[in-house]
Amino acid sequence: MISLEFLEDVEVFKGLSGDQLTAVQACCRKKEFKQDAKLFGEGEPAGHLWIVIEGRVDLRCELPGLASSEENTISSISAGGAIGWSCFVSPYQYRLSGYCASGQCELIRIGKEHIIRLFELDTGLGFVVMSNMAAVVGRRFNRLQDEIARLRGQHAMSGW
Repeated sequence: MISLEFLEDVEVFKGLSGDQLTAVQACCRKKEFKQDAKLFGEGEPAGHLWIVIEGRVDLRCELPGLASSEENTISSISAGGAIGWSCFVSPYQYRLSGYCASGQCELIRIGKEHIIRLFELDTGLGFVVMSNMAAVVGRRFNRLQDEIARLRGQHAMSGW
């Protein structure tokens, strides 16, 4: 069973009460993956929210006709990080593929139906989780913007 102490440190569960964390805990299922294992694929139905317990998960864009590699990594998520915001947003498909990037990855998998049911039963819990999720997605978007600006700057400088 996933400990409440771990859950209270998860970025999307920060600010939940003990009772709310206990409700989330009841929906958690532990999954283990070996290095390079694919958790989910870009374009697949987003049926789960994932939380990294141990290891590192790379989020990668899949390029047609090419094998997945670290070069395609957009973001890396480590312990306490959440993956799978797409399960809350139409068209409910993963936007990137998830791969275990360390020797072994241990994750929590929460079914979309289960977490949404919790949101319906406790709208305060839903508000906190979705507010935290929006902040996580915003931070990741800002990092991506910074990286694009950096790469464009390098390209502009090398073109002189």
